[in-house]
Amino acid sequence: MATHWNKEQAELLRRLASAGGSGAASECDGFALDALIEARFVTVQSDDRVILTDLGLARARELGPA
Repeated sequence: MATHWNKEQAELLRRLASAGGSGAASECDGFALDALIEARFVTVQSDDRVILTDLGLARARELGPA
């Protein structure tokens, strides 16, 4: 199962990066989003938006295109 979640996290990071670094939290997979928040790759704003941190953006660049 860990591989599945890693794939979901990578896809979410790439999607947020390609969308300019942010997106609606409600449109994100809950488990992947929780893991990215815990890893400090994204933060949640009060208006239900998730924003890539500098660390998250760097990781998305390392992963490359989907």
